[in-house]
Order: sequence, then C-alpha cells, then structure tokens
Amino acid sequence: MISSTRFLALCHELKRAGWNPGIEPGMRVSRGYADLGYEEFLVLPNGKLLSLLGGSTSEFPEAHRGHFCVVPSVDVIVAEVRRRGFDISSVTFADQRIFQLRAEGAGRVAAAEAASIEEAFAKLFLSVMTNAGVKC
Repeated sequence: MISSTRFLALCHELKRAGWNPGIEPGMRVSRGYADLGYEEFLVLPNGKLLSLLGGSTSEFPEAHRGHFCVVPSVDVIVAEVRRRGFDISSVTFADQRIFQLRAEGAGRVAAAEAASIEEAFAKLFLSVMTNAGVKC
C-alpha cells in the first residue's frame, strides 16, 4: 500500500525533528523531490530500492541515504511514543471521519487528529518529539 503524500511529509518532519533510525532491508523509505512531492520505496537487500509507485528497482548507494527518511508503521510509532514515556490514553474516530489521539506521560499530554490513522499517529509522535507534550 502506498502512503499518502501528507503522511510522507510527516515522516520527513519526524526526521527533521531528530528521529532517524538506521535504514535496513525490509523498511519503507521516502524521498522528497522539489515541487514534485514524495516517492516511497521498499529497501531491498544488496543495496537496492523498489519503487512502490512504479515498481522499478534502482541502486541505493550509501551516499544517497541522507536524502531519505524512514516510513514507520503505526506499531513502530506506538513503540517510539512509549519509549519516550507516553502511553496512548485514547483513540477516537469522531464523526466517522477524523481520528483523534491522546497520549499521557510524566504529567504531560500530547494530542493529534487527522483523517487517516497513520497521519494521526505520525502527528502524535511529532508532538511528543518536538514539544514533549504539554504539562497538565
């Protein structure tokens, strides 16, 4: 499944905020192109990338890895939020169109909402990373 442009933009924001795990085979990664948007890839063994948009394979040289960000699953995001001392306290699907999330930890609260569950979790993780939540 190809991720939405909004979700991929949030993944790049997470990288700018300091979340930059090592890239390994089996991971999904994304690269932004000026004025063209984002493309998503699957990292293959032996230094190759598989485009999830076009299906083509290409080389993935070590020198180019800095241009890519990891595209995390919701499971990975939940683990990262918990590793930072927050627990997901509520997930609501409001009006059958907006996912609303709340996480609490160490006297702080982080919240996010979006039309897709992936975007909502990415926004929550970004909130935890950039603001460490707001004090209650």
